[in-house]
Amino acid sequence: MKKVATVVMAALLLTVGGVYATYNYAQGSVESKDSSLTKSIADKIVSYAKGTISIDNTFKIKIDNLDGDNTTGFTTEGAFKVRFTPAPFADHDVTIGSVNLKLVIAFEGPNKDHFDRDIFQTTATYTTGGVTLDGNDVLNTDYDVHLENYITVNKVSLPTVSDYDQYVAKLDATSIKVTVSEA
Repeated sequence: MKKVATVVMAALLLTVGGVYATYNYAQGSVESKDSSLTKSIADKIVSYAKGTISIDNTFKIKIDNLDGDNTTGFTTEGAFKVRFTPAPFADHDVTIGSVNLKLVIAFEGPNKDHFDRDIFQTTATYTTGGVTLDGNDVLNTDYDVHLENYITVNKVSLPTVSDYDQYVAKLDATSIKVTVSEA
């Protein structure tokens, strides 16, 4: 018990002798703090096309013996219609017709008859590199492109069945490709 009393007495002396009572008040200036805000914006997507080109093609070139002398002639029937429809989020200038289109005609395959002459040719109206279609003409409407103004068939005499068969074989191996793209 003496030991406990000695420990208690030592603790009491240390506490009373080492503690001084003070009055504390928080009166100093408040320290300012900075914090940066984060910001973001939705990503832009520019991979969408300005719009779409559609083609309604019922155009046909018919090669026939129009003069009755076994010489090729041609007529056309049907139509080749082009339409440009702007995308929903297209720029304003696109939606009012600023996108011009280019029509390019290409003859694929041999495009030569059995006498090594061109079967099909473009006319003088067709410009090298293609024909420009005005954006206002094709905007949201089916614009009728008169391909007969741009394509012609060379006259070839087919006096024999053999000539006819050779011509048809070359004709069948030739195709006409019409491409419409943004000018």
